[in-house]
Amino acid sequence: MPKKIKPPYKQTLPLLHPLPKSQCWNSTNGSTADLPAGLLITVEGGYDAWNTTILASTCGSSAYPADPRIHIGGLPLTDGTLGYRFIIPNQTLGEALGVSMPKKTGDIIGDIIAYESGEASPSQTRRLFRSLKKTGIGKKLQGHYSSRC
Repeated sequence: MPKKIKPPYKQTLPLLHPLPKSQCWNSTNGSTADLPAGLLITVEGGYDAWNTTILASTCGSSAYPADPRIHIGGLPLTDGTLGYRFIIPNQTLGEALGVSMPKKTGDIIGDIIAYESGEASPSQTRRLFRSLKKTGIGKKLQGHYSSRC
């Protein structure tokens, strides 16, 4: 059985390599940004099965130092927001940070959609409810989810 990789979620790390044309998650026009090497980013968590969200800050705070090198659509970000989130493919992020990232991460939303649409196999359904129970998410959901978890 292959060794399970623990992603560096909730850690702030410097980019060892730039991430060009990164998709900005919280930009209203779906812009991209070139994230430079040396930028401190916080690895937030899985976005879907193949991507991870990261946070890059544009204004200074104790948790997120400012970095004026972040540009969205060619313009530097100086609007005072706490930061911008970017969606990065897992493997690309791992290479840019010099860490191991799983090729595929859990996709809890996709698993719930498959379950509710009747497309999940019995083993996928068992795996979903084990995950919901283990993470505590099941107790926070409506309907039969909370009673099964």
